[in-house]
Amino acid sequence: MNKKTIQDYAKLIVEFAVNVSTGQTVVIYSPVECAEFARQIATLAYQRQAKEVEIKYSDDKFSKIRLDNTAEEVLTDIPDYKIASREYYAQKNATMISIASIDPDLYQGSDLKKMGEVQKATSKAFKNYMDIVMKGKCPWVVVAYPSINWARKVFPDLEEAKALKELWKLVIKAIRLDQKDPVGAWNTHKEKIEIRKDFLNKKQFKQIKFTNSLGTNLTIGMPENHIWVGVSSKTPDGFEFIPNLPTEEIFSTPHKYQVDGTLVSSMPLNHSGQLVEDFKFEFKNGKVVNYSAKTGKGVLDNIFNIDEGASFLGEVALVPHSSPISEMGVMFYSTLYDENASCHFALGRAYPDCVENGKSLSDTQMEARGVNNSMTHVDFMIGSKDLSIIGVEKDGSEVHIFKHGDWAF
Repeated sequence: MNKKTIQDYAKLIVEFAVNVSTGQTVVIYSPVECAEFARQIATLAYQRQAKEVEIKYSDDKFSKIRLDNTAEEVLTDIPDYKIASREYYAQKNATMISIASIDPDLYQGSDLKKMGEVQKATSKAFKNYMDIVMKGKCPWVVVAYPSINWARKVFPDLEEAKALKELWKLVIKAIRLDQKDPVGAWNTHKEKIEIRKDFLNKKQFKQIKFTNSLGTNLTIGMPENHIWVGVSSKTPDGFEFIPNLPTEEIFSTPHKYQVDGTLVSSMPLNHSGQLVEDFKFEFKNGKVVNYSAKTGKGVLDNIFNIDEGASFLGEVALVPHSSPISEMGVMFYSTLYDENASCHFALGRAYPDCVENGKSLSDTQMEARGVNNSMTHVDFMIGSKDLSIIGVEKDGSEVHIFKHGDWAF
């Protein structure tokens, strides 16, 4: 991709998504393949008078080599210095910029059981770090950078150069970088989301019902004083940031123990380089009591093995079937993109800002309010063009939220 596009992308991240300003510490988590992009982001952050910029490189291909050739007891022994490094910057309220270079098939052929144990150990080791991040104490954003392997998966019938070019076109469109004024386009998008968030927050539905022809038939209860969030988040001191580029969702959290029925996937789940396809979950009193998958069931086994909270929901997100990313008609095999084309749920931890005063509550207090806690958070897509979503008010009256896969208001 040309240098101007990369510069514009970096500028959108630094100046808009996380709004780097004088005196901030910035940490960039980048795959080695994205070094040029990471350096561009770092340069712009310094131009915005950041106090310190640190780039933490990773090598996903080597991570697979290491997984396949290292004993499990070594892999699950997470060094203290790695834990301390993450917590050090989180406690400084550093701005976190994470770049994903997606390879949906990276871990095909690897030992699923070993991978599951490593994921469990890693989640446990970095729990304190994730507590800080998910409570919004640090501004953060996750973005994706097109790669050959990702492009080949999305466009298997095109030659590599053409596939990569086509993927870049879609990414640029999804993040509104194709607009004459990208920031203005994002602000217009935020205004539209605000209107729907306000409606949902005022309604305070006690239950929400989901049904479609794929087999989804689910009723969720909502915690008292729940909050619908979308596009932007704020730190406790009021600093606004955009956690995901792109983002089309409005989300909240279901009541942990008030979820009953069936959820059927509408898209594959790419989790840690492994695909899960055609899967469904059955819930009773909030917990997954049965599940199946055409392929990748072992990946689901690993997720549920993380901890008790992984078997409960922590997020419900509303995305119209007519969203810009959905209308592209492409399966991205990336949660960052596919979740913005489809209504979705997440197994595991809830975001604290989805309930009133959630960021100041302890885990025990959150549990008492029906808010799930876990060391994991895994989104999966259930949206379809015929999805119906109905909100049930406290007096029992019903209001259509979605009709035929799109907003009803």
